[in-house]
Amino acid sequence: MHLSGLMLYRHCHYKAKLNVQKPTIILVEQLSVSQDQEIPEKLLEHFKVRTCRSTTEIDGLVTRLSPAAIFFDFDYPDRGQLASFARIKTQFKSIPIVMFTLQHSEALAVWAFRQGALDYLVKPFDSFEINSCIERVIGIAQLQTSQRNRDASVANVPIPGDVPRPVQGKKSKLSAAVYFVQQHYNEKIYSDAIARLCGMSPTHFSRAFKQTFDVTFQDFILRYRVREACKMLRDPNANISEVAYNVGFSDPSYFTRVFKRYVGASPSDFASGIVDLPKSEADFGEEQGMFTSGSQIVRQLTDNFSA
Repeated sequence: MHLSGLMLYRHCHYKAKLNVQKPTIILVEQLSVSQDQEIPEKLLEHFKVRTCRSTTEIDGLVTRLSPAAIFFDFDYPDRGQLASFARIKTQFKSIPIVMFTLQHSEALAVWAFRQGALDYLVKPFDSFEINSCIERVIGIAQLQTSQRNRDASVANVPIPGDVPRPVQGKKSKLSAAVYFVQQHYNEKIYSDAIARLCGMSPTHFSRAFKQTFDVTFQDFILRYRVREACKMLRDPNANISEVAYNVGFSDPSYFTRVFKRYVGASPSDFASGIVDLPKSEADFGEEQGMFTSGSQIVRQLTDNFSA
């Protein structure tokens, strides 16, 4: 056989052998937002990928497939999903576990690593980071037998406080919008962009939010900003204009009008104590008339994502 032909044969034979010997991984897709997201191309290139939508399927899959790793694709994980993540890592100590998420949270990353995660990657993926993660998984896969016999202990680490609790029905899809407001209330927020984040058209999103929570999305943003402003105004050294800017208002006079609409007093009166401060966070806003429309629902929204 000609030399170049022999080299080509060896290359094709080696490549075919690699394809046969690709490690198997389990990809758990519990997506709250990007339900139609495709499997990352890099994973398909290096692994045989078996997907599932529920952590209840994992036990059987691990028994049948002996996976090299388990990847969790969470978008914005809630406490229930993280509890499942922790259970799986505790149950299958020697199998590397990786978390994919849209959530930029240092606290969540620290929790994941303390829980025993091999890696924590924020979407969209940085090519260097995902390549590095894949290399580590492949390296561990080569030692999979010895890894299975390792009795690694996993600490019971509390889930970070900024992780939301599970929500049901329409609230599940809309939870990303509420969480986004909590994290970015001091920035310009565009309803169209948030609708896309929730996987809805702007019209559908607007109608669904109003039907589900009895307030419009824009009204919720304003209420949340005023809620945060009240917290800041408790500081006797707070400057009202600075507070306005810090909670997302570019015009202090507009901030004053909005604040008075929801609280029933001007920011200066509230800061000076003319309006009594709430006794606790539980009744905060209710006494001040802050959430006059759909008050319990709005408070539940914010509490669910801050408790």
